[in-house]
Amino acid sequence: MDLNKKNFPILLSFIMLGMIIGSIGWEIVERLISAWGSNFSLTLENPIGFDLYVISLFFRVNLGTLLGSISGVILFKVI
Repeated sequence: MDLNKKNFPILLSFIMLGMIIGSIGWEIVERLISAWGSNFSLTLENPIGFDLYVISLFFRVNLGTLLGSISGVILFKVI
């Protein structure tokens, strides 16, 4: 799909959804590996986000976040 003004929100949705799914998936992989007895973590120590005193949103970035966002862009290009 070619990028234009009308489908830009769709691209952002694909990227955000890919980041969320990738982060959750990578967290599951890290926990499975640590359950098998190995210490393995590629997650950043401090979460990234914002706090507006009324609403706060923080996101822990890991390798799955990057892979998920790239997958979202690829999915957008394929559709």
